[in-house]
Amino acid sequence: MLPLNSKVYVYKNLHKDLWSVRNHQTGEKRLVLEYTENILLSTCVFHVSESGRKGVLREKRKNVHAGVIGLVQADVWDWDESHELATEITYDPYKNTSFVIKGTDEPVYTASIVAMLCNKLETRVIGFQLNKEPNHDSKS
Repeated sequence: MLPLNSKVYVYKNLHKDLWSVRNHQTGEKRLVLEYTENILLSTCVFHVSESGRKGVLREKRKNVHAGVIGLVQADVWDWDESHELATEITYDPYKNTSFVIKGTDEPVYTASIVAMLCNKLETRVIGFQLNKEPNHDSKS
């Protein structure tokens, strides 16, 4: 189990069909700490590497270039996805340059809370209190 408030970078591992959780602490190696079906993060930034995205478009092959940076929180089952502020988020490098709200394609850049869920039937990213304006001042 990851320590609470650890800063991590989480992305979809296509080979394992799980989330890869990579260390994102300043000054430490960016190693994968664990693979998980579910994780709850706070103070989140949706990150897309534009050069990585261009590589996907050029090579027509996915690579690790997009994920969520945030602080690890308590068990993901302690929250309620039916809450009125819960919004499903998605990312498709062939359609979008950033993470977007599923169904409207409105770009999103940060969220107060993100629940990342993954099982054999579906993969979902649920965000709360989203910011739709890019903040170029905060480098994560």
